[in-house]
Amino acid sequence: MKTPARFGLAALMCVLWLSQAFAQTPEMTAQAMPKAPGGIAIDGDITDWGDTLAMYNKETRLKYTIAADDNNLYVIALVKDRGTKQKVMAGGITIAINTEGKKNKTYNITYPAPIAPDADVTERIAQAHTFQLDGFKGMDSKIKLPTDGFNGSYAFNDDGGMSYETAIPLKALNIKPGSNDVYISVRLNGIDDNSMVAVTQATKHGGKKGGGGGKGGDAKTDGPADGEQGGGPKGDMRPAEFWMHFTLTK
Repeated sequence: MKTPARFGLAALMCVLWLSQAFAQTPEMTAQAMPKAPGGIAIDGDITDWGDTLAMYNKETRLKYTIAADDNNLYVIALVKDRGTKQKVMAGGITIAINTEGKKNKTYNITYPAPIAPDADVTERIAQAHTFQLDGFKGMDSKIKLPTDGFNGSYAFNDDGGMSYETAIPLKALNIKPGSNDVYISVRLNGIDDNSMVAVTQATKHGGKKGGGGGKGGDAKTDGPADGEQGGGPKGDMRPAEFWMHFTLTK
């Protein structure tokens, strides 16, 4: 007499498990794409962004903003702790973009372009002027900056922070008429111990610049302090990533 009850309970548990297994992840709420301020120069000096770096992501430890104007999409960041600066210099930041309303990676831009841990000075200088691309038809996998509207720059500031700027031309993203849904991923690529040692010296000096050049910015933010636990040289060097969902406004 107890067998049917047991069978019914097992069937119910199976149904509940299946419903959870096939349940879809809740949709990420879209927000209007912020408008970039006028007169932007991609030169490693983020002071022309004023107080617009209002967002902070705990996983990547980035203070950042994502914005657009009529021509470009911008990803701007400020790094405060040494460990994260080492990750950026060794593995780069990969910006992945989908313009079809899907949370997958169609266009990928990595900057600075990853280089070998034992790279010489010439290679490291070239790194500051190079985007690594994937998904852009008709374009090389690595391009020298600036090229066809693509541009990037970074600078080590006097206060120990690292400013990071990228500009991506909207025309290269093949946004279809009537489509305004954009998913964007920002990923800090992880590094191994050898890579970390190789870039330690490069991230200790303030006022140094890369990419488009210009003096290092001196913007002050509420980001983590230099050497904060988890961000120092013995911190977590694994990849870290976050997604944002935007709607483009005309």
